[in-house]
Amino acid sequence: MKDAKEKYLVFLVILFAAAAIIVTCIMFNASLDDDKQTIEESSQSLQTDISEKHTTGTDTDTQETEIIYQNVPVVIPDIDTQNFNYTVEAEDTAIYGSLYCGNTRPDYSGTGYVTGFDGEKGNRILFYFYIPSLQHYDITVRYASDMKTSNSVTADGKKIGTIETDGSYTGFKETTFEGVFLDEGYVEIEVVQDDGNFDLDYIEINNNEYVYENDSDVMKKLSNENASAEAHSLMSYLVDMYGKGIITGQYVSSPANTEIKVLNELTGRYPVIRFAALSDDSTVNEEQIKASENWVSSMGGVTGLMWYWNAPSGGDSIYAEETSFDLSRAVTDKDIALRDIDELEKMCSEGKISEECVQLVKDIDEISAQLKYLKKAKIPVLWRPLHEAGGEWYWWGSAGSDAYKWLWELLYKRQTVYHDLNNLIWLWNGQSKNYVIDENLYDIASVDVYEGDEADYGSHFQQYKWLYMLTEKKKLVALSECGTVPDINEIFRDNAMFSFFGLWYGNYVVDENGDYSEEYTSAEAMKKMYNSDGAITLDEYIKGEKPSESIVIETQATEEY
Repeated sequence: MKDAKEKYLVFLVILFAAAAIIVTCIMFNASLDDDKQTIEESSQSLQTDISEKHTTGTDTDTQETEIIYQNVPVVIPDIDTQNFNYTVEAEDTAIYGSLYCGNTRPDYSGTGYVTGFDGEKGNRILFYFYIPSLQHYDITVRYASDMKTSNSVTADGKKIGTIETDGSYTGFKETTFEGVFLDEGYVEIEVVQDDGNFDLDYIEINNNEYVYENDSDVMKKLSNENASAEAHSLMSYLVDMYGKGIITGQYVSSPANTEIKVLNELTGRYPVIRFAALSDDSTVNEEQIKASENWVSSMGGVTGLMWYWNAPSGGDSIYAEETSFDLSRAVTDKDIALRDIDELEKMCSEGKISEECVQLVKDIDEISAQLKYLKKAKIPVLWRPLHEAGGEWYWWGSAGSDAYKWLWELLYKRQTVYHDLNNLIWLWNGQSKNYVIDENLYDIASVDVYEGDEADYGSHFQQYKWLYMLTEKKKLVALSECGTVPDINEIFRDNAMFSFFGLWYGNYVVDENGDYSEEYTSAEAMKKMYNSDGAITLDEYIKGEKPSESIVIETQATEEY
């Protein structure tokens, strides 16, 4: 009897333990379901917004799609191209303050040059030109300095660029600002003494001819010969739209897509591309990757990802000044891209490669494992790793261009060949001619632009043309990051036809109360961009509309939208 009771008690203990395990599993699964539901609800909310804001019922049986904001036509002026060449010597202009004419520095033009830019407030030099016709011009400034300096150049008060010296060359040099659009009539050119300490020889203006050329030879073929059908399809679309309209894109700070929702509330539209940043936090990455998948599968959009890759060791940061990790110590001539980690660790123990080298590959493997979620879902990704290397503020750029190029090739081969991530479309964003990589290792060239005066939207023509020529007209050129949306009319006027733009997140779009922020881009400029016939938004992307079919070129501006 005692044995029976003991067996019965043991049975009850086992029963209660099993029940506890079952309840724990149910609660854990519920927690996972809640996380998934949060992302799905965010996506469903956006879907509902699109249905409600872009569809109006005409009767009980028929619904007709219409945009709640009136489309804004692209407006460009009637350009009158004429030959023009005129030079104004600095010593023949109006000078103020402590400026004076000098002639001791050799190789000047005319009878001398203007010097005395010592930082005094009253120092000014103004050049006046009569511009014969409304068109694009090249403005060349000739100057010299014995020091490292940076000084602004303006046309009618609008900054067009800077003249810079590093102190290594003391003779006169020229900087040309290409494709500056000027109206007919008098224009005032000023060199502003930001740092000062320079001599000014002359300014020359010539008409620009190549702004109006459009002879790119962009191929639809991706660099990865094993690229997925979905990646090929997206690349084909991007190439088809190149030069016809700019594709809208927005970075988000979280899977909640707050920036995108705020933009929709303001403009009535959604961007085509949802951009997000991955990090070394696998939990956050998982949420962002799932939200990226939802943006494509539920919303019908395009996803873009970048990688804030913290240094593998020596300090948990992306910034070179905050880590002791030295990329140059990882560089090797050994073929390591396709080797297993065990084999690499053995090579490291034998002194054939460094520990830093193994650490890099482990990081690449970890991020690649996370990206495979999107590969499995057959979702193409605009992939932008190792960004802004030429600035040398990130560890992947601070060791120099050779180390950066080695790392890019390692990353590319490891991800495309070893991990078979054939859904990636590779964006190179080196920001420097010295950091240009092999054209067979990337698909799209992009540039990040943050102007000092973010209220001056502009077309970013100079950055566009620089990258367009740097890549020998063979690659799509994109504006991968910007602090304000570009001016859509000026993009068409200046023929600065970026494939797409990505507006940065946070206070560039949303204020502290969660409302739209006009700190960088005015509400008027944002609505104009998203409702322009020259911009491609999500609803138009889904319907396959081509901007060229609806663009109306006018000479009179239309302000209603």
